[in-house]
Amino acid sequence: MSLMGCRKDSAMDYSVVGSWKCVGFGDAKTNNVKEIEPKDCEECYIMTFREDGTFSGKSTINLLSKTYVVSNNKLSFHNGVLATYVLEEGDGALFTDALTKVFQFSILEPELKLFYSENEFLVFNRLK
Repeated sequence: MSLMGCRKDSAMDYSVVGSWKCVGFGDAKTNNVKEIEPKDCEECYIMTFREDGTFSGKSTINLLSKTYVVSNNKLSFHNGVLATYVLEEGDGALFTDALTKVFQFSILEPELKLFYSENEFLVFNRLK
């Protein structure tokens, strides 16, 4: 299984490359997902992963932009995630804090889970 597949027509694309919108905080023990707030913000909680190992995006206020590393089902942000540092709104601070702790991911299209603890993860939906 390739994590950096090039085929766009594949029904099972296991690559994180592309744009994703976070929809909530998941708990593997209870199988519950708490919706992220504010949930009606169209520009918030979006991340775009590029094939060159860089990413960009936005929390509620801050811009996200650095590098990421993928190896098998491991994913990490060694240099942090924030490009700007302004006080967040809603769950923005929880979101950016969770991102700094990410160590593993799983994809079951169209959903991406970024695990930031043994049982906690951020849930993303793939955008176009």
